[in-house]
Amino acid sequence: MELYERIRYLTEKKEVSFAKLARDLGIPHQTFHQWLKPGSQRNIWEHLPKIMELFPDVRPAWLYMGELPVFRQDMPGQTPPLKGEGTSDRTETSSAPIPTEMRGKLRLHPGYHYDPLGRIEMLTNVRGSSAAELQAVFGVDLKELKPFVARYYNARQAWDAWRAAGSREEDVPDVELPQIPEDWLDYFWRHYGPSPQWVLYGGGENSWSALVRPHPGMAETERLRGELSAIKEEAQRLRDEADRLRQALADAREKNARLEATLEERTPPDKNEGNRVPSPPAANSMRPGKK
Repeated sequence: MELYERIRYLTEKKEVSFAKLARDLGIPHQTFHQWLKPGSQRNIWEHLPKIMELFPDVRPAWLYMGELPVFRQDMPGQTPPLKGEGTSDRTETSSAPIPTEMRGKLRLHPGYHYDPLGRIEMLTNVRGSSAAELQAVFGVDLKELKPFVARYYNARQAWDAWRAAGSREEDVPDVELPQIPEDWLDYFWRHYGPSPQWVLYGGGENSWSALVRPHPGMAETERLRGELSAIKEEAQRLRDEADRLRQALADAREKNARLEATLEERTPPDKNEGNRVPSPPAANSMRPGKK
C-alpha cells in the first residue's frame, strides 16, 4: 500500500470518516480529500505524528513504511530468520521482517527490503543500489537513474537505522522513500515476464533464481509497436492532407461561383435580344448614291 492507501485502510478499520479525521488533524475536509491521491499524498507526511496520537495502537513501521502487521497487538514476539540469512552477503539490519502471510506465496530472497524497490530487487535479483543494473529493469538513462538511486539508498539507511534503534515514535526519520515513477514501472511490467527456470524449478529460500526475466519477444514487440505508431502517424497526416485539399476545393468552387455571379451582374443586356438579326445585304443590291 502507498501512504494514501494506508490512510484509507486505517479509517475503514477504525470506522472513522475522512471528514472527522480531517477535523482532528485541523485540515479542511476538501483539502484532506485531495491529499488522498498518489500525486498529493506527500502532504500527509507531516501529519503522521498526529495520526499516531489519534491511533496509538497502530504500528509506526506500518504507517510510515507499510510494514505489516498494522496493529501493535498483532505483532509476533519475534519473526524467525530465514534459513541461511546469517550467511547472506547483505547485512541483517537491512532486512525488514517478512510478513507471515507472504511466506509460501513467493520464495523470498534473504535480506531484501520490504519496500517497492526491494520487491523489484527480490523479483529480478538486481541490486537496488546499482543504477547500472536498474537501467535494464526500468529502461531509463543512467544519468536519470543515479540521483534517484542515491536518494532511495539514503532514505533506506535512515529507516534501517530507525528500525535498528527500536522503531521509537519520537525518532521517526524526517525522510520519505522517493516514489518510483509510473513510466518506469510501466516499462518494467511490459518488458519482464515469469522466468521459466523459476516456474519449472522454483527457487528455495537460499536461491537467487530470478522470478522474472526480460520478456524474450518484447524487443520485437517494441519494434512492431514503433512501426505501427509510425503508420498511424502517416495515416493521420494523409487524412489531414485530404481534409485540407477537400476544403481548398470547396473554397475554390465557392470563389468561382461568386465570380460567375459578379460577371453576370456586370454584363450589359443585348439590345437585339429576342429580335431577328438582319441578314447582310446581297452582293447586287443598290449601293449608296445610286438610283
